[in-house]
This record gives sequence, structure tokens and C-alpha cells, in this order.
Amino acid sequence: TSGLAQIFQNLKRKNYVDFSQYKPSTIRRRISRRMSVLRIERLNDYATYLESHPEEINALFAEILIHVTEFFRDGKAFEVFSKRILPNYLREKDSGLPFRVWVPGCSTGEEAYSIAISLLEHFGDLSIPIQINIFATDVSESALPMLERS
Repeated sequence: TSGLAQIFQNLKRKNYVDFSQYKPSTIRRRISRRMSVLRIERLNDYATYLESHPEEINALFAEILIHVTEFFRDGKAFEVFSKRILPNYLREKDSGLPFRVWVPGCSTGEEAYSIAISLLEHFGDLSIPIQINIFATDVSESALPMLERS
């Protein structure tokens, strides 16, 4: 097994996230940064280091999960969403069902709020009220607001 594959296995085993399909240059840059901090020069040595240092797996996991977020971050995507997807969806939508959106990788929530703003702007012009459900998730618990625990 290559060092990189071994690193992916460790991350998946510990954090249940498969990073093998992430952008290779980003993954390599993030791993290189962790290796530099530890003064480890070879990828295979770092992969071996992870085997006996579970806290480093958590550090690498946190390093890979870059929280890049802002309101309406991808302007073109929101324009397509508002001008093409919503109107087409509304023509086909059963009026009795809620409008549901899932925002994966929402980080701290700006994308989810941006979707909500877009929907409210669009649906505000309609004569019939529409129930909106937005589900926002992220694999990084530290990025999500703390939920009340009982």
C-alpha cells in the first residue's frame, strides 16, 4: 500500500471520511504542512507515524477540512439556482409538499443562509405560501454551531 493510501485508510478508520477523491493538490499540500510541522520528510514515514499517533490523525483531519465559506460564495451557481433551477422546479412541484434543500459541506452556515435568502426572495413573490426545509451538514463538528444536548 502506498503511503497516501495508508493515510487515507487511517483517516477513514478514525473519522469515517474518505478523502481519496479530494482534490489531489489540496490533499498533498495539507499533508505536507503537517509533515513539515513534525519535521518528517517522507510520505511513507508520515503514514507510519500516523499508525502510532492517533492524535495526529485528528490534526490532519482538521487541517484538511478548510472552512472556506462566505455568503453567496459562488455567484454563478446562485444565479443558475435562482434563474433556472427554481423556476423549473416550481413548474413541476406538487404544491402540497415542502421545498427541501440539502446543503452538504456547509461549514459555518453561510451557504445555507445564502440558499435561504435566495428562496425567500424568490418565493416572496408567489401568492401561495411554501414551506421551506433546509438541511445543512458538515463532517467537521467544530464548524457547526453547538447544539443543545440533553
